[in-house]
Amino acid sequence: MKKVAWWTLTVCVWIIVFPVTAVTGVALMVSGVVAPIAGIVNLVARVLGFDLDIIQLGTIHPGPWLGLLLTVAVGILLVALGWLLWKATVTIHRWLMGIKPQRTRLSCSSCGSSLAMPMQLVR
Repeated sequence: MKKVAWWTLTVCVWIIVFPVTAVTGVALMVSGVVAPIAGIVNLVARVLGFDLDIIQLGTIHPGPWLGLLLTVAVGILLVALGWLLWKATVTIHRWLMGIKPQRTRLSCSSCGSSLAMPMQLVR
């Protein structure tokens, strides 16, 4: 019965938890890298005389230097959150492997050879 419970838990984690933590973690890390790039592009465009207004806070358009500062801060925050979600994914996976039911080794008393058997068959 232990094996059925472990497999049920594992399937639920793989279907529900891992897509949320892994995909969101990777997406946040990528967004955290892209955000400062947008701030740099906005600053370079303003220095060259173009007004791109890539950076907005609702209806507020901060200046290029403040926009760069905000995008770097938001980028660091997004990468940190994404990294934490990825670490949660790895930790949950290691926990699942740690509670996995182990196979039991049976050994023959006459010849000494061993045979791996599932736990349900061992009495």
